[in-house]
This record gives sequence, C-alpha cells and structure tokens, in this order.
Amino acid sequence: MFNKLGQMKDLIRDAGRMRELMKEASESLARLQVTGESASGKIKITMSGKMELESVKIDPSVIGSVPVNELEGMVFYAINDALTKVRQEATKRMALVTGGESLPGLDQII
Repeated sequence: MFNKLGQMKDLIRDAGRMRELMKEASESLARLQVTGESASGKIKITMSGKMELESVKIDPSVIGSVPVNELEGMVFYAINDALTKVRQEATKRMALVTGGESLPGLDQII
C-alpha cells in the first residue's frame, strides 16, 4: 500500500514537471518566427510559432509581370511553406519535452 502511495507522489511530481516544460515550450513557440518562400523566392511569408501571419513580402518585379493566378499560387505556396516549417519546429520542440514520446492529440494542437 505504501509503495503505491510513493508511486502516486512520483506521478504527481512528474505531472507538475511536465506541465512546466509544456509551458516553457509553448512560450518558446510564441517567440518563434519562420519564413516560408515561394519556389522562386519572390514571395516571402513570415509566421509566428502560433501560426499567425507576421509579414508578407512580394518582390516588386512580379507585380504586373505574372498572371494573377500564378501570383496567387506563389502566395499559396509560400504560406504552406511557412506552415510546414512552424509545424516541424513545434514537433521538434515538443519532442524535447516529451522525450520523443508521442502524446495522443498533440498533433492536433501543433
């Protein structure tokens, strides 16, 4: 019986430690900024680790020189590139917290 109480105490302590590590990782992601680019590099999208758009840069040479649908595709590609980079970095940082263990539902919040 006392052995189980000791295990419970360890579990509670570890949960508090995990909560603190998750908070630190979340704060770290909030400060993260990544830049996604179109294939040509003419469109650059900067996004925060919270997946919020920070800036959009469009090379003036593409304005009027490419069809609108191509420009839209370039913006689309740059946004997806930024999102992919945020997700990859978030996954990497969370893996440090979890010791590489997969936590159910973690992929839904990243």
